[in-house]
Amino acid sequence: MKGCPCGGTGDRRRACKCSPHDRERYLARVSGPVLDRIDIHVQIPPVEFDAIAGKDRARPEGSAAVLERVMRARAIQRERCEGSHGGARMTAPLNARLTPEEIESFCALDREGETLIRHAMEKLGLSARGYHRVLRVARTIADLAGSNAITPGHVAEAIQYRAMERRGEAAS
Repeated sequence: MKGCPCGGTGDRRRACKCSPHDRERYLARVSGPVLDRIDIHVQIPPVEFDAIAGKDRARPEGSAAVLERVMRARAIQRERCEGSHGGARMTAPLNARLTPEEIESFCALDREGETLIRHAMEKLGLSARGYHRVLRVARTIADLAGSNAITPGHVAEAIQYRAMERRGEAAS
């Protein structure tokens, strides 16, 4: 969904005409419990002409490279499911389906990562479900990076994907 009723939030080509109250009311259309069940919330700015027309000099990562990284990450998740990491046996081979007990086993954080997620819980008001979703996404980000450990950077990125939790901030 767009960040506001007029669609100007995050658009470099036009300014948002909505009041903070209008943006808050618009974003409130999606209830907290529904948002809590969505792993990743991101705002995507409109695509610029140069990018569509192929005149953009910056070359994004190609689809084949992305597919290769995803397939490697899924292989890591399957290995983890088979019990080759940590001795615990997972119920499903995907991070999105980790149980709270599996999250505890496979999504361990160092002190800095714990501090980050603690602050996010306090500032964003994350529920227990939101906390677990952040950890699952951080585990996936670590897998995509080929990292056995979840680093504070992985946690920070996963927290950023909870943008809709920051209703007022995300719309500003």
